[in-house]
Amino acid sequence: MAQNDFYRWQIGTSFSPDALVYLPGDDYRGKFNFTTGLNTVYKFTNSFGIETGVFFSSIRFRYTRGTDVPVAHYTFRYINVPLRANYYFGKGEIRGLTTLGAVANFRQYASLKYEIYRNDKWQYHEEMLDITEKINFSALIGIGMECKLSDRFTLRAIPIARLGLKESIKYYKEHLWSLGAEIGIFYEIK
Repeated sequence: MAQNDFYRWQIGTSFSPDALVYLPGDDYRGKFNFTTGLNTVYKFTNSFGIETGVFFSSIRFRYTRGTDVPVAHYTFRYINVPLRANYYFGKGEIRGLTTLGAVANFRQYASLKYEIYRNDKWQYHEEMLDITEKINFSALIGIGMECKLSDRFTLRAIPIARLGLKESIKYYKEHLWSLGAEIGIFYEIK
């Protein structure tokens, strides 16, 4: 292979604000959620590559008991390790990108903070949640684009949908899933 071939590594970082799409019930509301981390991509051809990395994600939602006043706040924090297959299409400086993969989610923290009205005042309490599994797996899919910023730098924007494959919260028996808007910048190494 010639030195100027398209076979290359990409190393980058990405950030995604995430919105929870399905919650355990109508009285639950999502809060600001995000995923961020470091990515590594290896392109086998100009059209196909694999991607992995290490990410931190924060998932938070609240229970309102039918009012706008929060009664309970749930917080989950994960270290995520994805394995994704990327398909690139189009020619030129701006190209399309589809991705499909799986993510191992390692729970680092899960808590419930709740408010109790006692003795004429609100009191806050926190307890660690009883989670069904410390490791969960998610499927993900996305379609977006990447744009060459220079000879070595690429910017990527890709909406991504994630679905938890195992139940996340004991007693609720639910699979959390979310939509995100991943933005990343990558440095290319040939």
